[in-house]
Amino acid sequence: MDRRSTATLLCLLFVAVLFSPTIQAVTVVRADPVEMLVAGDFSDINQWALNAERNDTEPAPYTSISINSESMVIEHDRPENTAETRIWSSSSSTDSTAATGQPDGGVAISDGPDIRVDGFDFGTTSNNLLLNVSLVFVFEIPDTLQDDEVNFIIDRGEGPILIHTIRHTFQPTIYTQSAPLIINVDDDNEPFTWDDIETLDVLVDYVSVNNVDDSQLELDAVAVHARHRAPWYAFETATAVHTTPSLDFPVLDFNSLDGITEDLTVASCGLTPSSSAEGKWTIEDIQRPYIQQWGRVHLSMEGNALIQIRENGQTEWTSMSDGDLIPLDVDNIDLRVTILFGCIERLRIDINDPMLTFDYAISGDSNGLVSAISTLRIALGGALVEEIPITASSGTISTSVGHLLGTDGESLTIGIGARFQWSSDGDSESIQINIGQISISGAYVVEFDQDPICQEVDNQTFNEDEPGRYIPFRFYCNDDITETDSLIVTATSSDPTILTSSVVEGELLLVPQVEKSGDADVQIIVEDERGNQWMQTLPVSIQPVDDAPVLTGFVTSVYMEIGAPHMVTVNITDIDSNNLQVTTDISWATATQSGSEPDSWTLTFAPSESGQTFVEVSVDDGTTTVNRTIEIIATSNPDLTVESIDLIHADTALTEPYTVERGQIISIRVWVRNTGIVEANGVDVECQVGDASLPSDTIATIQPGGLNSIVCNWSASGDGDIILFATVDSNGLIDETNENNNDRSITISITEAKENPGEGTSSDSNSRSLPIVMLLSILIGGGAVALYVFGPSKIQRTHQLPTQRPKNRG
Repeated sequence: MDRRSTATLLCLLFVAVLFSPTIQAVTVVRADPVEMLVAGDFSDINQWALNAERNDTEPAPYTSISINSESMVIEHDRPENTAETRIWSSSSSTDSTAATGQPDGGVAISDGPDIRVDGFDFGTTSNNLLLNVSLVFVFEIPDTLQDDEVNFIIDRGEGPILIHTIRHTFQPTIYTQSAPLIINVDDDNEPFTWDDIETLDVLVDYVSVNNVDDSQLELDAVAVHARHRAPWYAFETATAVHTTPSLDFPVLDFNSLDGITEDLTVASCGLTPSSSAEGKWTIEDIQRPYIQQWGRVHLSMEGNALIQIRENGQTEWTSMSDGDLIPLDVDNIDLRVTILFGCIERLRIDINDPMLTFDYAISGDSNGLVSAISTLRIALGGALVEEIPITASSGTISTSVGHLLGTDGESLTIGIGARFQWSSDGDSESIQINIGQISISGAYVVEFDQDPICQEVDNQTFNEDEPGRYIPFRFYCNDDITETDSLIVTATSSDPTILTSSVVEGELLLVPQVEKSGDADVQIIVEDERGNQWMQTLPVSIQPVDDAPVLTGFVTSVYMEIGAPHMVTVNITDIDSNNLQVTTDISWATATQSGSEPDSWTLTFAPSESGQTFVEVSVDDGTTTVNRTIEIIATSNPDLTVESIDLIHADTALTEPYTVERGQIISIRVWVRNTGIVEANGVDVECQVGDASLPSDTIATIQPGGLNSIVCNWSASGDGDIILFATVDSNGLIDETNENNNDRSITISITEAKENPGEGTSSDSNSRSLPIVMLLSILIGGGAVALYVFGPSKIQRTHQLPTQRPKNRG
């Protein structure tokens, strides 16, 4: 398809867009007239090839062409044409015939008598304007002149006039034919005429002085030399040629491949009737370019044809002639050509009636020009467009040239020429032609801005909670005007609660929302600088995923005592399930929902044996099971408590409130119970009264749940109330379950000792009893020290803890 058809399609597209109810797909950027002859403003002389010639063979001496001041100037300045004619005398009134005619060596001799000559006949030369007259003499004076002289005298019919004298020479005087004596006889006051020459009498007089001749005159010839205008003819031309760049011409061309034919056949020349009958060629639905005007119809044919036109969709035809303007102002027309005879090569419709327009002014004298062929000519594409006689005139020329334009993509050549053909009597003439700006109208440009074009994005599928996705996009777009980097890209999600969408440095970013699934559409819009858009609705599907339960707050290891259940609170959530099953793989480990919070669970561990155990906790939401393993390290220790304190005096147990007399010997029995589940060995017990520590004893072994005692002896002393402390494992050598229950205290009131009646104090008895008491105290104290030094060491655990964590079973 040629470029004319392409332009038509673009216009069709634009019209369709104007009346489309959808978003405009094409924007008309501009619809402007375009000058086809840009160089016609003469702003750049280099755009024109200028030339001036004479007789088409040599440079023109009198004609020039130039470009200046934004105009073209052609000047023809022809000077006056002159000629010189020399006519020798033909007669002599003094019978001096030897002095007539051309110089031939024969001379008329005089040493006194006058020599007269006349008869200067110029014939038809006298028809020309006489410009200048001179006399030419060929003679010789063989000797010097001392006193004699020679006078040269003319008579124009008004009396003799001396024009020259020769006297007092120092050598012979000789004037030959090649070097004659020439005397100008012009008179500015009374110029010579041809009649003066015709009647002119020339006298050469040798004058002797004192009747003695110095020499003699030997006259060979006399002539009249006339300079006059001369008829002449020739021609000179001035040309200027410019070739445009390739153009898009405002024409619609149709050939034999277009339209519908009836009774026509295709020949080498184009379409021709297939028989003696007429044939018809119909071209329908010819569309006018956007906001342009119909021009003229042109047929390229040999023969005869009828042209008819109508609005597309109508039935009535209107006749028109070749070269006529289309009379319809509608966007779509039908054209029918009826070929009576001959052959049609092409049918053309020009747009906007292209016109060649220029101003001109011709001034000066053109009398000597041959008016019929001395013209200013404008040619386009080798065809003459306008011809103006070169006479004083001015005006503006505007003529249709649609039929002379080329086809799209071709260049156009315009020529300007002036021919100066003269045939004159020799008068000088000066003529100037000024040509103003030349333009060729009708061309136009309709510039469309098309929608951006992008590569579509494939449908997208995500799984729930899948991370966002970058999709390269912008650089898969292009636009006829806007640069790719300048395209504006937006992406809008139809449901931002499911999917968010954005554009980051030219890439689409699609991000599914947390714990959301479903379908959403992303509206992608790409916009160029004039608002034209490309759009895509991108379906995005987010597939639901059954999330696994989430366990938080779990510990990896628990240290605990046997017999003291250990509880751990954990958080178990499942966004997709409200029915969780939490189990363990050991019976003494249980899981129960705790509190009012449905996600809060309590794990209770109550092992019956010490040692290391791995407990697997399983959480099942019906689809997915999540396991966690907790290491349980269970330990066993005794737990020693002072269960009671008995005070004994003289084998009698005292009761509360305790009151003792100063000086009495009190046996303090401390009962120690082991409430733990393992035996305790080497249990030391300390008795302390006030600030004094009493000798004590050590219990070798106390079985789990067992009760044993030791006795501390105390000689009561002090005043008032005194606190007695009993502390088991006072040195802290035994690891117990509870280290805070090892003490017990009682309060004892100390009173003065009472004397028995009838008994006196005997120094003997006192002296006897004191050694016994002291001896007893020393024995008890020594025994306690020996037991401490040589007794068993700190009670050891009855089990061994593991040296390393076993591998997780789950």
